Amino acid sequence: MDYLRISYNIIKDVYSKGAYVHVALGQAGKRVTPLVTKIVYGTLENWLLLKYNLSLYYKKAPQNAVLILLLISSYCLKFLSIPEHAVVNASVDLITKIGKNEAKGFVNKILRIIATKDLVYPEKSSPVYEEVYYNLPFWIIRQVKADYKDEYEKILKPAPFGYEHIRINKNKISEYEFESKYNFYKKTDVGYFVNMSNQLQDLFRKGWLTIQSKGSIAVVDAIGDVSHKLVLDVCAAPGGKSVYLAEKGAIVTACDVHAHRVNLINGYAYRVGANINILENDGTILNPEFINKFDVVLLDVPCSGLGVINRRQDIVFTKKESDISSLNKLQRKILDTSKNYVKVGGILLYSTCTILKAENEKIISAFLKENPNFVLDKNPNLEPKDGEVQMLPINEGEEGYYIARLRKVA
Repeated sequence: MDYLRISYNIIKDVYSKGAYVHVALGQAGKRVTPLVTKIVYGTLENWLLLKYNLSLYYKKAPQNAVLILLLISSYCLKFLSIPEHAVVNASVDLITKIGKNEAKGFVNKILRIIATKDLVYPEKSSPVYEEVYYNLPFWIIRQVKADYKDEYEKILKPAPFGYEHIRINKNKISEYEFESKYNFYKKTDVGYFVNMSNQLQDLFRKGWLTIQSKGSIAVVDAIGDVSHKLVLDVCAAPGGKSVYLAEKGAIVTACDVHAHRVNLINGYAYRVGANINILENDGTILNPEFINKFDVVLLDVPCSGLGVINRRQDIVFTKKESDISSLNKLQRKILDTSKNYVKVGGILLYSTCTILKAENEKIISAFLKENPNFVLDKNPNLEPKDGEVQMLPINEGEEGYYIARLRKVA
């Protein structure tokens, strides 16, 4: 059964190599069927629940390869309508093909037990209860609780939402034409929530629409009027914000530190027909050619990504608590370097897709204290706080983005 083998290879890359799940799915290409996608995301979304239930039936944890297969197969048994014998037999065959022949009996035994048992949660008094309930490591739960005492449950356990947010390219198709010809779940103030049907996939390939979250769009809109302005997007890959800026009339220079990510920007711009100056550039190293050159400098800095947990369950594996202090140093370095590129009177826009105050408000607060020539700059799109806003992933389709709009006054 190919669906099991392909799902296994994708999740192995996520778990063992730290790959992003959407990247791993993309690299698998045409082999990724809707069933494979469902298994991959479903296994990740229930990872710690499935792992806890498996642990009830063995004393010694199996090797990673065996554990990954057990988790995938358990998801198929408990959440999908695939016959038990088909899942068990396919799992035993696969464990042999991946070189773990000695585990055949173990896999067969555990899966036959799991097939007959209901999934259970630990007792609420258990030290692992919250990890299993939220499907997140405890360090994330602890930090979100500390930052958001009233909203943490909604943040950590968002309601399932299966729609993509898209933005149409108004240079290619009007709202009227899109709405009269294509199905969508809900219109938003900046786009549409949709199921990506074959029709919409065709529009995507033609560059008539692009998949872009509301938060990502809000980052660009917070800048205000960019028509004919020189805009530098310092950490631009994969290119969605740069493309949107270009569509709004900005003269865009888009950069990234890695050549393969620069290629992503090139591909994005080519698909939608955007005219962008694309460069390989390290955001932590001062570029003399950029000093005092730009009307707007956009810093969508590397972050923990904890504002998009609802579509990035791989964060459970790819982030560690120690990463936050490392990210803080990188965020400040990019900010302290890029401030030099803004003209007097220009805008420096800092954004992340995380909700941790250590990566957001605290970074900006410290920067403003050390740089009195920058001030928070009010913008109608950044209410209720003057110049900054923290969007929270607690409503349907919303994600956790932070935006700070700074103006260079001297």
